[in-house]
Amino acid sequence: MNKHKKFLLLMVPILSVVMLIGLSQWLGFGGSSVGRMGRDGVSTLSWQDLALFDFRTGKGPSALMSLDEKPVRIPGFIVPLADNLHTFDEFLLVPDPMACIHVPPPPPNQMVYVRTKEPISFRMSFDPVWVQGPLRIRVSDSEYGETSYSMEADSVQPYRER
Repeated sequence: MNKHKKFLLLMVPILSVVMLIGLSQWLGFGGSSVGRMGRDGVSTLSWQDLALFDFRTGKGPSALMSLDEKPVRIPGFIVPLADNLHTFDEFLLVPDPMACIHVPPPPPNQMVYVRTKEPISFRMSFDPVWVQGPLRIRVSDSEYGETSYSMEADSVQPYRER
């Protein structure tokens, strides 16, 4: 048997297992795949994590639901909810800079309603940010649309890879 066939016979099963593990993590199987705990004790959530919440039934994986009322960190883009062009203290955090609360809005599990303790500068709304604070997992409806999550932000910082 030549070297290439031996290599393929060895690599195909290994790559298959790696792909199955990756796919199961992406789909939310395997329990603790939601969030990543940082050294500071704050879980970092991705939009894939947040999408696992079924806003129609109000249910989600136990790993996600266990973060209700716990401090988390989420990257995203700001959609200001104020007409004031200088500062604001409430906004929607969304995964895409082109997201809009008009037609069609992102699904509720892809929007986080955020209130800040202090007003933040409007110019922060155009760049990606990290928002950190206790996450509330509740489907709520407002004049801005339906959201699955809300936060009282402890901090809103410019995005940097973590």
